[in-house]
Amino acid sequence: MKGCDAFQEVDTSTVFEPITIRSSNIKNPEDGILKLKEAIELIRQNKTGPVHLSIPRDVWDEEIDYSKVKEVILPDQMDAEELNENIGPAIKLLEKAQRPLIIAGAGIFWSKSAEKLSNFANKNKIPVSTTYHARGIFPDDNPLFLGMIGVRGTEASQFAGKNADIILALGARLSERTMTGVGPCRIIQVNLDKKSLKGDINIEEDVGAFLDRVVDLNVRDSSNWLDELAEYARYYEIDTSFDDVPVKPQRAIKEILDAAEDSIVVDDAGSHTTWVTLLQKIKEPGTFIFSGGFAPMGYAIPASVGAALAKPGKTVVVIVGDGGFQMTLQELATISELKLPVTVCLLNNSSLGIIKQWQKMHYGDTYQVELQNPDFTKLAESYGIKAIRLNSPGEIYPAVKKAVELGKPYFIEVVVDKDEEVPLPSWFIK
Repeated sequence: MKGCDAFQEVDTSTVFEPITIRSSNIKNPEDGILKLKEAIELIRQNKTGPVHLSIPRDVWDEEIDYSKVKEVILPDQMDAEELNENIGPAIKLLEKAQRPLIIAGAGIFWSKSAEKLSNFANKNKIPVSTTYHARGIFPDDNPLFLGMIGVRGTEASQFAGKNADIILALGARLSERTMTGVGPCRIIQVNLDKKSLKGDINIEEDVGAFLDRVVDLNVRDSSNWLDELAEYARYYEIDTSFDDVPVKPQRAIKEILDAAEDSIVVDDAGSHTTWVTLLQKIKEPGTFIFSGGFAPMGYAIPASVGAALAKPGKTVVVIVGDGGFQMTLQELATISELKLPVTVCLLNNSSLGIIKQWQKMHYGDTYQVELQNPDFTKLAESYGIKAIRLNSPGEIYPAVKKAVELGKPYFIEVVVDKDEEVPLPSWFIK
């Protein structure tokens, strides 16, 4: 029936192609087994992202020779000659650098190479900036840590990025948001994804394997460079000492983050995301989870389910806006049914806040961004989840702390100042 415009037929493989690392239509059972094995092997190689397999119903119903299941699929082999060609020039650049900088991306996390990165940076005294997605991958209290680079970059990271002579990008895509913090320099980029490589020297390799190969670098003394960087701030200075009622969102988020302590924090997309970015200090990799390059609203509630199931010994704290929450609120049913230790903190400003701010800034007026919200606490209670509503400074910290200590589903609505806007980088406003 394929290709005959049958009921519900659509070329899903083509639809998913741009947003997956591989998308395939399965033609027969043997093809299905082969593609599934290839997909598993891709993930084992630390290539991140979903794999889509479209399997027709009739293929599911067919039997297959079990020997096909046992066949071994060999992983894709890196081009050893090309790797060796590029590693030499990369080492030479690093060894002659006077103002080196490491930009660490999420590939470090997926490669499980945080310790290797720390050892490499400490041994060679090379400062480290992270992308937004790699926050927490390098210890915040390490003197070599400069903070995040790019759109929301710290003073230290932005200065380093603009003045470095050699940048070593490890497991980072170097998106346009990251590159706003980078000046003219030579870039060595290491990434498993060939499509992401755009440096002066490109190495298509797992970052952990690369770090193993450059363990014996003989770099120049960089103490003058480090002294220069020490003059710049590595953290954001955000005033949260407001006593307004309804509470300012930055004050509310500060209290939530302080009370969350060692919990996994899952952040949604919205105006609150900026405050979380500016206020959150991450103690260990994997404890701050957020939507990636697509920044989809509605991410946090279902993501909290995954986080709680993946780390059964951890409590989870969600920070979500009223707009994003209403896109996937049905997952409260899953949280309740599985009795997951998830505390949902909903910041209610009765609007799509960041869109509202952008509309005012660019068009002088707003359109369809004010929300007529339901009673969120009653909604949560209808799923069998204990819920409270708060709106004042000082109330939020003890409420979140108590909820986390209970280790059960809990819902906290925080009514915040609907007119408070987020700070924007100066070049955003131009």
